[in-house]
Amino acid sequence: MFGIIRHLFSAWAWQMALRDSRPVRWRLMMFSASIVFGVAALVTIGSLRQNLNDAVGGQAKSLLGADLMVSSRQPYTKETEALLADLGSDGGEQAREVSFTTMLSVGNTTAPKLVSLRGLDGAFPFYGNIVTTPADAWQKVADEPGVVVEASFLKNMDAKVGDMAKIGDLELP
Repeated sequence: MFGIIRHLFSAWAWQMALRDSRPVRWRLMMFSASIVFGVAALVTIGSLRQNLNDAVGGQAKSLLGADLMVSSRQPYTKETEALLADLGSDGGEQAREVSFTTMLSVGNTTAPKLVSLRGLDGAFPFYGNIVTTPADAWQKVADEPGVVVEASFLKNMDAKVGDMAKIGDLELP
């Protein structure tokens, strides 16, 4: 066995390999380059994936605003309600969210726009802050009924902060 390995590293073996590869050297270089670039791409993608997972994992609480989220497209069963109540019985805070798509009009606009609406109940967020303009808008909505909308929505609707928002028959500041 060691004799075969010794022959692989002899000068004669390398000279013969170079001589035999002359007619196809370009193909050999292309084949080697494709392997090198393929491995480099896999390593880069793996590294990017790991960095992204680390970044999201490090900010998961702030992004979610909580430790745990339970969601369902249908109303919770009584067993699920009991389980959720039991989870909060040890002093943990809970918040409820209902989200749906509806039509919303603001101010003097007659044409309502389709929006994704989120209704929140409880002390949300548990981690991080919600940044609004004006700065106290989120606190005002937490204390009394109201809406917070994106700035782009106000611009599209030609409305301003403080205008009344109408969702069906419900009007909110």
